[in-house]
Amino acid sequence: MRGAACGGLPLGVGLIVAAMALTTFASAEPLNPAATADALFREGRAAASRGDVAAAAKLFAESERLSPAPGTRLNLALAEERLGKLLPAWEHARSALDKLEPADERHRIAAELFARLDARVPRLKLVGDLPPSARIELDGLALDAASLRVALPVAVGEHRVRVSKDGHADAQLRRTVAEGERAELLVAVGAPLPLAAKGAGTAPPVAPSRSAWPRKAAWIGLAVGGAALAASAVTGALALSRKGDVDAGCDDTGCDAAGLDAARSGKTLALTSTVAGITGAAFVAAGVTILLVVPSPGAPSRGEAFVGLRIPLR
Repeated sequence: MRGAACGGLPLGVGLIVAAMALTTFASAEPLNPAATADALFREGRAAASRGDVAAAAKLFAESERLSPAPGTRLNLALAEERLGKLLPAWEHARSALDKLEPADERHRIAAELFARLDARVPRLKLVGDLPPSARIELDGLALDAASLRVALPVAVGEHRVRVSKDGHADAQLRRTVAEGERAELLVAVGAPLPLAAKGAGTAPPVAPSRSAWPRKAAWIGLAVGGAALAASAVTGALALSRKGDVDAGCDDTGCDAAGLDAARSGKTLALTSTVAGITGAAFVAAGVTILLVVPSPGAPSRGEAFVGLRIPLR
C-alpha cells in the first residue's frame, strides 16, 4: 500500500509543501553590523576620492555608529575639518589618537591632525566668583562651579551663558569667539528680586477682613425701630383723642352709636400703639447693642489696639 494521503494529497507532496512553509517562515539571516559598517566606510572613501566631502562625512559617521573604529573616526575627522566643522573634527581626531597604537602609521596622521585642529578650535573661559548655589548654563549645557576658569573648547560663533540663583533674576550673557581665539567671559548672578531683597521669602499673611454687614443691619434696625416708635406715638395720640369722643357719647346709662364707635377704634389704636412701641424699642436696643459691640471694618481690633503699648511692671 502507498503512503497515506494528507488532506487529499499524497504524503510526499504534503512533506514538500510543509518544507516550503518552514522555509518561508524562517527568519532571515541578521545583518552583520561590522560588514555593513565596512561597506559604508568603503563608500565614504570613494566619495572622498571624488571630492564629495559632505557625502563622505555622512557615510563615515554612519559606519562609526554601527561599528566604532579608530580608523573610521580618523577619516571622519579629516572630512569634518575640510567642511569647517572644527569642534567635532577636534573631538574625533582626539578619540582616534587615543585609540591608535604609536606604531600604527595612522597614529602619526591623527597626531598631526589633532595638533592642527587644537590650534584652530577656540576656547571660552568663564571667570567670576559665584555662590555655590548658583547654576550655570553654556549653550543649554548645565555646568557647575568646577567649570569656572577652565578653557572650554567651543565652536566658532556666538555662545550664550545663563547664570541663575534662587531669589535673583537670571543673568543672560553672550560672547562671540573667532577661530583660534582664547576668550574669557566674566559671569555673575543677576540682580536680587524685590521680595528677596527685602528678605521676604513669602508674602505676609493677610488678616481676615471684617464684614460690614452687622453694622449695616444695626443701622437698619435703628431706622425700623425709630419708625415703629413714631408710629406708636401717633397711634397713642389718636387713642387719647378717641377717649374724648367716648366721654362725650357715653354716660352711666350707656353709649350712643358714636360713643361705641369711638370706644372700639380707641382700643384698636391703643393696642397698635403698644405693639409698635414694644417693637420699636426692641429694634432700637438691638441696633445700639450691635453698634457698641461690633467694631467698624476700618477700626483696629482689640489686639491691634494694644500693639506697642508697654505697661511698666515697677
